[in-house]
Amino acid sequence: MYKFFATVLLAVLSFQLCAQEPFLVADFNPGEGDALSEFNAGGIRFGDAIILPLNRPDIGEEPGILVNDQLFLLKNINPGEEDASPNNFVAFGEEIYFAVENDGTGSAIWKTNGTTEGTQLVFRDETSSNQAGELIVSENGSLYFSLLNTIYRFDGENIDTVFQGGRLITTSEQQGKTYCRYNGEIAFTAPLSGQDDGFNLYVTNGDTVMQLGNSVFTETGFADVFGLSSVSGGLLFGLDAPFQDEANGTYRYDENSQNIQKITVDGGDASRLHEFNGEQALFLNGSSGEGFYATDGTPQGSVQLYQLMESSGLTQGTGVTRAIFNEEKMLFFVNEGVFGDHLLVLTDGTETGTSQVLDTDRFLSNIIIAGQTAFVADGTANGREPSFYTVNMETGETDNFYTSPLTSFQPRTIIMVGVIDNVLYFQSLLDASVGRELYGIELDIDVATNEQPENASYQLDLFDQSFQLSSKEDLSFQASLLSVDGRLLRTFSGRTNGSYPLGIPKRNEVKVLVIDLGGQIITRRFMH
Repeated sequence: MYKFFATVLLAVLSFQLCAQEPFLVADFNPGEGDALSEFNAGGIRFGDAIILPLNRPDIGEEPGILVNDQLFLLKNINPGEEDASPNNFVAFGEEIYFAVENDGTGSAIWKTNGTTEGTQLVFRDETSSNQAGELIVSENGSLYFSLLNTIYRFDGENIDTVFQGGRLITTSEQQGKTYCRYNGEIAFTAPLSGQDDGFNLYVTNGDTVMQLGNSVFTETGFADVFGLSSVSGGLLFGLDAPFQDEANGTYRYDENSQNIQKITVDGGDASRLHEFNGEQALFLNGSSGEGFYATDGTPQGSVQLYQLMESSGLTQGTGVTRAIFNEEKMLFFVNEGVFGDHLLVLTDGTETGTSQVLDTDRFLSNIIIAGQTAFVADGTANGREPSFYTVNMETGETDNFYTSPLTSFQPRTIIMVGVIDNVLYFQSLLDASVGRELYGIELDIDVATNEQPENASYQLDLFDQSFQLSSKEDLSFQASLLSVDGRLLRTFSGRTNGSYPLGIPKRNEVKVLVIDLGGQIITRRFMH
């Protein structure tokens, strides 16, 4: 009993001590120089660490690691001051794999286990400096990547050449991918060989490929495929073919007819096309009745999510700012230009399941998701004071949990990086005296409310007005529900594998639930 109440007190005190003021992790690039790049900002969570690119004049841009609120260089892959430019980090097996543009000899694929000794070369192509493509892990458990114009497959032991004459990339103009996961493998597009201009669509099958449907021809070679997306019954992609009206547009591969046909959605073509949930793609209609749609490329499978009143404010080289939760919901940014609306919209792909969760007139950061919580900032340019928000991806509830007193006229002053142990880490360029560096801010809520320890013997689910504690055996428990200041709101006694109402009014305040399950203490902080 003493342990139970001591844990209750500790849970409350630890929350109250949360200062919720950003702290500088390290001035890794001392002085006004930038340790982080707005153009190569990708990082990846790896256990209790984050792998990310770090920059300093004496080493260039190289792979680094954030662990225990400290930044370390993992390895100076391109020796000396030259950049290796690590990018496209993906988890594969028990390690992180990534591409480097130049390791001193050429483009290459490397891996790391979070240690200097474990940061090692996987595969190099000495002829393809600055020609690294992207990496993707298929549902069947293979890692695919491209260097120069060759696509490779890695099964954890052997590397096989899959296709010559294609690349796995994101197009620079529309920020749409030329590849995606499809039927357990990956689909990709590649230019026609020989004298004809156009593209073919392929799907991998282990270390071989099969063409899907017919070829798509263009009048010249100045055309780009973008936004390849798996949808119900096939695949969608856009084709940007300037001054080629017959070729320019949106295409759908139909699994039943095994044909590729040009399509429109609500009479228009896609100016942006992004993957969503495997059944639908996010489609921005850029030519007729502009708006955002969730679509599989058929009239009956298209739902308008938002009707634009003004022309989209997207410029060349920008995609739709978005984030996907459990392949079920998407949070995306609606930008209607200088005088239009700027909204954050949450959708499950249906009209009734779509809602506006944030109305802003300011530039938005990227969006990241941890647990069921999304993190985003607005006011990230033009001398504004950035505001930080959480969005509950289940309920759509939005909270402005911090506003910076600092301003900057630089672009993208805030870039979200990741969350570890209830600390949100982000890039900031608000303090010019230290440049673009990594900061952290402690959070008032448990962002992984429904995530259990890997070997947990229980499952705790928190809902809007109740909680459910499940276990393999029928066990008794006792629980206390407390306010943030330690005030006891309610006690519970019960048995697992049942649902229990919280029994208090919802006030959108932080609550603490502490459960004693046979001597195992379970603590959750949540908004209610």
